[in-house]
Amino acid sequence: MNHYCSLLFGIFFLVFSQVKCTGYLEVSFKSDFNLKSVLNVSSLNTNSSNSRLVPFLVSPNKTEKLSRIPIDFNETVIMTVFVINQDRLGMF
Repeated sequence: MNHYCSLLFGIFFLVFSQVKCTGYLEVSFKSDFNLKSVLNVSSLNTNSSNSRLVPFLVSPNKTEKLSRIPIDFNETVIMTVFVINQDRLGMF
């Protein structure tokens, strides 16, 4: 009986170690100001130079939703948001 359990566990491990999880990420932004922004989504994997830049605008008191950003959930992902406050550009 022990051999069958070991064999079953081995097969279970081999099958599920090959599972790859990908999908889409949805991100929401809200601000009191007009913002011109870029979302940078990049992988920590050194073999992958896969970086996605998603430009978007945020209007005051409105929620901007970015959807269907492709993500590989098996990797560590870095998300960086670059923002320019357009309402304050005329002050300087």
